[in-house]
Amino acid sequence: MGLKELRKAKNISLLEFSKLTGISISSLSNYENGKVTPRSANLIKLAEILNVSQNEILSSNEEKQFVDIKQVFKDLIMELSIEVPIYGTVPAGKPQEVGGEILDKIKCPSELARQVDYALRVQGMSMVEEGIFEGCLVFVKIQNFAQDKDIIIARKNGEYTIKRFRTSGSESWLEPANKNFPFGKSEFEIEGVVKFILRFV
Repeated sequence: MGLKELRKAKNISLLEFSKLTGISISSLSNYENGKVTPRSANLIKLAEILNVSQNEILSSNEEKQFVDIKQVFKDLIMELSIEVPIYGTVPAGKPQEVGGEILDKIKCPSELARQVDYALRVQGMSMVEEGIFEGCLVFVKIQNFAQDKDIIIARKNGEYTIKRFRTSGSESWLEPANKNFPFGKSEFEIEGVVKFILRFV
């Protein structure tokens, strides 16, 4: 039984599998299609979630080494079915103006796309401790409220930034996720909450 069949036997969607394992959807798709063999750390995660042995996953991967490339693309098309607009970049550092023009679109799994409104490409390094690096795409749900420690898109004096939202009592502030970036409390507005992160590394 292949990795995909093992996952489906547990009635777990690809998006849920990604959340449970902390492994990106693209990497999981490569594992399931036999294009890549999971690294040791990821292999342990996969085995734990699926409640199978690591050898069972490895053997299923080996069986798929000679895969029909047409089937690979068919599977990807089924999973990546809805387009999400990408609106320029958002600074992970000092706030800057974000343009309202759609620069590109990205196809996403329908379960993900239904939970977000748009994506932004990250510029800067102030959020690296949250795993958000320069070049990442963040997928944002438009809303004007957030919970403590949410990653948000905030607007300060008409300019935008991505930061961690912190709140205590009646006070709230923006916090970078990089100890090398100092910060001070100032007024801001919440424009949206980051729901998902797509890394390209």
